[in-house]
Amino acid sequence: MEVLKIGFIITGMEKFDEILPAPDVKEDSNAGPPEYFGELESFLKNHGDVIYGGYAGSYKTAMAANALFRKEVIDVLVIHEYTFTQGSTLTALIEGLESVPFIFWNTQESPAIDANADIGVIFSNNSVCTIPHAGNILFQRRKDFQVFTGTHNCPKITRRFEDYFTILRAAKHLRKMRIGSIGNQYPGMITCSVNEASLRDLIGPSVDHITMQDTVDAIKNVPETEIDKEVKLIKDTYEINNLNEEEIRQSAKIYLGMKTLLESRDIDALADICNLMILEKEIGLAPCYAMTKLANEGMHSACECDILVAVAIAIANDVAGNAWFTEFYMMDMEKETIFCGHCGYAPSGNANPKYPVKAVPTTCYPGALGMGLAFEFIAKPGRAVLLSLVNAPCGYKMIATEIDVQDTPPIPANCPQVVFKFRNHEFADGIESFAKSGASHHMVLVYGDYAGQFGALADLIGIDFELV
Repeated sequence: MEVLKIGFIITGMEKFDEILPAPDVKEDSNAGPPEYFGELESFLKNHGDVIYGGYAGSYKTAMAANALFRKEVIDVLVIHEYTFTQGSTLTALIEGLESVPFIFWNTQESPAIDANADIGVIFSNNSVCTIPHAGNILFQRRKDFQVFTGTHNCPKITRRFEDYFTILRAAKHLRKMRIGSIGNQYPGMITCSVNEASLRDLIGPSVDHITMQDTVDAIKNVPETEIDKEVKLIKDTYEINNLNEEEIRQSAKIYLGMKTLLESRDIDALADICNLMILEKEIGLAPCYAMTKLANEGMHSACECDILVAVAIAIANDVAGNAWFTEFYMMDMEKETIFCGHCGYAPSGNANPKYPVKAVPTTCYPGALGMGLAFEFIAKPGRAVLLSLVNAPCGYKMIATEIDVQDTPPIPANCPQVVFKFRNHEFADGIESFAKSGASHHMVLVYGDYAGQFGALADLIGIDFELV
């Protein structure tokens, strides 16, 4: 997980009490900063490395803090305007930090208004006074910002910071993300194509092309003792039908080799085309067992070498901690549900526990060494999002639609399965709206209510977003 560098600064006016005598303010100033400043800093330290710029009440002190933040290359700047902050102080503070996200933390020492509060108390608790002033300055400069209102122990504020910092970490990770690619896109699937230069420039990930020989070598070099252990684990865990010993052993070997290969190259998500692996005589089977097992371990994959959906999978995993590669398979027009599936590229850890996870022969055609081990299971019920990342006229676009995964038994399709209903659309309208949005046929199922976070991430990295 990426570690954020969080710039933190308190602002106000050093000569405040010269223009408005307020004994309480003067006394507080002489006594040092209020204790709650430290509480705010401690709260932020739970989310990353805090670069504390102290108190900036003038152009000079703001410039010193600005120099510190630029030197440390902060990822986000949290500003608490303790009391009214002059525009000259704010502009000095943010100079050269235009690409850094800003959060104004609008809070105060006293959570409520005391009936006996005098002007000194008021002007020691008036962060809200200066928020519109700061907002107007940034509005004129076309600089976006966030305003978080509430105390550090307010559950809504806690959740908002957690969500936003998760998005920031995901955005930071995108600049370092490595997508492994084995093979090429499936013939005719032009929506899977990607311009690697624009992907790197506009979103961040780089693509590591792994040759079939690299893949073969990794699988060939797996120690026999490790294969023995994995085969035993498979047999102890699952009832296996219609697969011989060689097919089970080769499936285990592919998993162990792929795991070592991807870890050695620091791959965050994989896009591969399994039919080339099936036809390669040293591999000889579809890698469905490997991809399900790796997905359970956090290394997710996309079939048919769809690099963009692999990026979407990695984004989903960063933001939500889960991802499931799939596509629309069939409709139930009577129940108004959609059945989704896609070979063996899904985490069995998110299977519905009411039904067994079955070890079955892969749905793919036989390879050089026979049929590979795969899994048949159905997704657990719950609130979820379908996420799609696509090429668009403007560059790239992220599309999300909210769904409800249904509690229903699997059918004997020899693959991972999902049955869902659109949450915010009638059946036919949902399909039409999803298609018109530009979504690709490959997508990511993400458990949880994360549509808003995906939209915020798209906005942060500068690509289009649509909630269907």
